[in-house]
Amino acid sequence: MSPSLPHLLGTALPIVQAPMAGVQGSELALAVCAAGGLGSLPAAALSPDALRAELGLMATQSQGCPWNVNFFAHVPPVPDAAREAAWRASLAPCYAEHGIDPARIATGPGRSPFSDEVAELVAPFRPPVVSFHFGLPSPALLARVRSWGAKVLSSATTVEEALWLQAQGVDAIIAQGLEAGGHRGFFLTRDLSTQMGTFALLPQIVQAVSVPVIAAGGIVDAPSVAAAFALGAAGVQAGTAYLLCPEATTSAVHRAALQSEAARHTALTTLFTGGPARGIVNRAMRELGALDNQAPAFPLATSAIAPLRAAAERAGRGDFTPLWSGQNASACRAVSAAEVTRSLAQGVPVPARITAIAQALATAHRTGTAWQPTGGWPELGTADAYAIQAAVAAELGWFPDGPRAWKVGGTADITAAPLPEVRPSPAASPVTWVLPAGQDEVLIEAELAFRLASAPVAPTATDALACLGTVCVSVELIGTRLANGLSAPANWKLADQGVHAGLLIGEEQAAAPVAAFTEADWQAQACHIHVQGADGAVAVHEARGSHPAILAGLHPLGTLPWLARHATAQTMAHSGGLNTGDLVTTGAWLVVKVRRGDVVDVGFEGLPGVRVHIA
Repeated sequence: MSPSLPHLLGTALPIVQAPMAGVQGSELALAVCAAGGLGSLPAAALSPDALRAELGLMATQSQGCPWNVNFFAHVPPVPDAAREAAWRASLAPCYAEHGIDPARIATGPGRSPFSDEVAELVAPFRPPVVSFHFGLPSPALLARVRSWGAKVLSSATTVEEALWLQAQGVDAIIAQGLEAGGHRGFFLTRDLSTQMGTFALLPQIVQAVSVPVIAAGGIVDAPSVAAAFALGAAGVQAGTAYLLCPEATTSAVHRAALQSEAARHTALTTLFTGGPARGIVNRAMRELGALDNQAPAFPLATSAIAPLRAAAERAGRGDFTPLWSGQNASACRAVSAAEVTRSLAQGVPVPARITAIAQALATAHRTGTAWQPTGGWPELGTADAYAIQAAVAAELGWFPDGPRAWKVGGTADITAAPLPEVRPSPAASPVTWVLPAGQDEVLIEAELAFRLASAPVAPTATDALACLGTVCVSVELIGTRLANGLSAPANWKLADQGVHAGLLIGEEQAAAPVAAFTEADWQAQACHIHVQGADGAVAVHEARGSHPAILAGLHPLGTLPWLARHATAQTMAHSGGLNTGDLVTTGAWLVVKVRRGDVVDVGFEGLPGVRVHIA
């Protein structure tokens, strides 16, 4: 069985943003990465300096998320002077109309294939994923890409191309249907009659190959995503759906066309580059012939038509603009890339076994009884665990308006869970926590919790500190719906809301002084848990600088940027990122086992404490 796409690529979601030269740069790709998808940077039309700059942004601003850089793998054609002359002659009336001197127009390809020089430039950035269009580069170049540790993707438009790509060792295949906007990725044939729609092509490729298959073409909303998965896709690639996003560089005339009735009529054309590519029909395609024209071989047509595009766009017209679009632009909306990604993710199906586990855990929540799967602990991946968290939350109706609290922990392997309930329990008016029948003891964790005054989508470490509003002492009670759950495998614990039973908080104070702590301040921060037993005896537990991150030489709030990305990537209806007012716990400073009848006081130096009676 092939690995799931998130497992293969390291993403939270099986969603790839299509690389779209001319209408996007790193900003769109980074936004998709932050939302849990695979953001893609198109590189074929970039100069070396521009490519170096964009790769630098992807490498430094992706915040640890995987990202993709895309290259063309075409064989450059031999320039044909006669064909170029015929091409320019066919454009002569248009040149005259716009006052353009064709003698002053330089020749050139406009797009370059992946080469030794490009590989040398890319190598220092070690992109996690590299994708190709028009086949693959030479075996030597492909081996060089693999030496960076990159996963390799490429597009197939026929079953034969998919089998060829699999034989070359690609990690996943993008099944590009005829509906897709932009260039056809075919490379074994130039016969357009071999090209078929996504939902005809996809199941044939899935049946023919053993690597994950990504559906592309006509993927614009949750229903089309669901349809692709129903036909065997391991993931989807969407492009047109992102064209109106503010993070895209789509021109004003292109945006206007996408939002007009003209977007209902697209066609393949060779006019703009020499290669068949799908776009909204415009004047150039109607008057010069979308396919029946004098354009030279790909990509040599670009230079001659580019001045006409520029002249028309200066007048606010898209007469000669490549208005790239798939056949279905109906769901294209002017919303953020994160919102588009989350909308697409609503169509990703939840596997039946995930649903069954979530239903069993939800029942255990309702009844207070422990549950354990028969036959031991089946293997769960991290993505499975988060899917179960989301399904349990949906089943129990915890978050109609969004989670109001999160737990996050770990240093190298960070994990998180949305919390269903937060109860104030200041020392002056403590609560009584009633243990389930048959349970006489419980683990408690002393933590600091922070409430967000603002919530950037994916903050840097500095941004994370700036968005904190208040701080308070918090006590997490550890509990599980699993029989012998505290000894369960890690991802089973994660699926069970990180074995969370309840969260109690003290009086909130302004977070600014704590957010400004130096490393020495954190190391000196004192924490205590005082436990008074039913017999009146008091056990004192104290520590300084005992948070795991501090012990590892890290910042105890360093997990907040990760949590922002994680919360944004979650597909559950209640999510959509961290929200202003959310409470975030940041990991245990002390862990103590307490018993029924104990009165527990938890405090941090300089903050009001928490008191709870265990009954």
